[in-house]
Amino acid sequence: PSKECKVKVKVNSSTSMTQRVDHIQWNFKIKIMATSLLLAVAVRMGSGCDSVAVLPSATIDGLGGMYGKNADRHRTEAQPVAAVPRMNHPPNTMITLDSGLIISQVPMTYAHAGSRPSWAHPYGGYSEGVNEFGVSIGNEMFPSHSLPSDDGAPPQAEFTDLFRLVLERASSAQEAVSVFTDLVGKYGQTCKSCPSAANYNSLFMIADPKTIFSVMAVGHEWGYKEFTEGDPALKGSGVWTISNLYFPGATNVSSTAIATARKYLGYTGTDSGFDFGKVYGDLRADPSRQIRSSTLLRDLASDHKLTKEDLMLTLSDHSRGTDPHEPYVAAPHWDGTEIDEHTLYGGLTASSMVSDFTTDGSRKIAWHTGPNPCMTVYYPVIFHHDGMVSEMGDFLTNSDAWWAFLYSIYTIAGTDQSKIKTIQDTWRPIQTQFFSQAEDAAVRANQLDPDAANTMLASLLANFSATIKTTLLGFNRTMLVDSHL
Repeated sequence: PSKECKVKVKVNSSTSMTQRVDHIQWNFKIKIMATSLLLAVAVRMGSGCDSVAVLPSATIDGLGGMYGKNADRHRTEAQPVAAVPRMNHPPNTMITLDSGLIISQVPMTYAHAGSRPSWAHPYGGYSEGVNEFGVSIGNEMFPSHSLPSDDGAPPQAEFTDLFRLVLERASSAQEAVSVFTDLVGKYGQTCKSCPSAANYNSLFMIADPKTIFSVMAVGHEWGYKEFTEGDPALKGSGVWTISNLYFPGATNVSSTAIATARKYLGYTGTDSGFDFGKVYGDLRADPSRQIRSSTLLRDLASDHKLTKEDLMLTLSDHSRGTDPHEPYVAAPHWDGTEIDEHTLYGGLTASSMVSDFTTDGSRKIAWHTGPNPCMTVYYPVIFHHDGMVSEMGDFLTNSDAWWAFLYSIYTIAGTDQSKIKTIQDTWRPIQTQFFSQAEDAAVRANQLDPDAANTMLASLLANFSATIKTTLLGFNRTMLVDSHL
């Protein structure tokens, strides 16, 4: 469609900060709704997601292995952060998952943080997340062969349900794989927000500060592998990434995977020669994003020991991937093929998370932002003591920050490269400040009693929220003239 929907925003300098942020969000939501009516056919889901993981051998001294993920979704799906402390539950407690499936609750659930899609209720699952032990999980859409059990009918679990359940119930990546495969075997998987619930299978990354696993799941069947230092797939780098392409050589598969493949997929090979990824995966899947993410991060690892900044840089990249060794590309190109996905009317990177855990436990942080990490700032969820987590405040958890970030990216800056660069340059020193202050606060929190630590961290996050609000309002005041999506 050739029509454009424009909304001019004028804000009085005398208006309160809260009113001004609300005004920005309200105008942007009006604009999104109007644009959706005009461009319903053009709106699509993101073409894929990207997960990256690093073994501790590739990180700086004292830092454990790290995990990061971008969740690519459609542009009206807010994914604010959620932070939940460790909790005890009465016997015989039942929980209703986002898919409507009702299952038993466990006696204790671990503290965790995640990117919660706006549609995820009543349970409130995640697109990716990290728990108090540094167990991390995220998924990518898995182009694969569908099965009769893959029809979107109950009993199934939403992929977001699976993530939260794993984070609540696992204290290591190995335990997380066990919890995950048990749940998939029982309930399968679905995606009620996807165009076709009948064929939403996933690749999963599960990691902790010591280990990395990847799991492929098709319906109720699964295959997984641990990626260790000597694995040829890592090429000696300690770096493993996934996007939408299957991986060969799954060492563990569900007990019925081979029989199911024989019955429904026409597999005629031997049991010993069975390869889950090659049989269940679609061999036409595009490998370019995985090649780019792994190459960029491995090139960085060949130059220096890695930190969270390197994972964040990789997740903010806009290379088209024609040259996998191309240096980091900061400017979006708007065709949706980059790791940090930007499109004019379609999908985008809705959220991004990176884990940041030291080996001695003095720093346990999950960094979150969204949408589009290249033009926003990561803020911390800090775990401390036994299962406690920093209070994040309403601005970061109720989607207000998400919509305001989105407004600055797509309405204020749009495709204007000078405005894009201004926004990126503005966030850069703020990000450095957040890193320094959060790292110090994480160490101090464990030196205080729990209540004092909670108070200190709540104050820190309130200051971070105020900084983000002020910066976003500054973009609105100084750059917004007459922009459109």
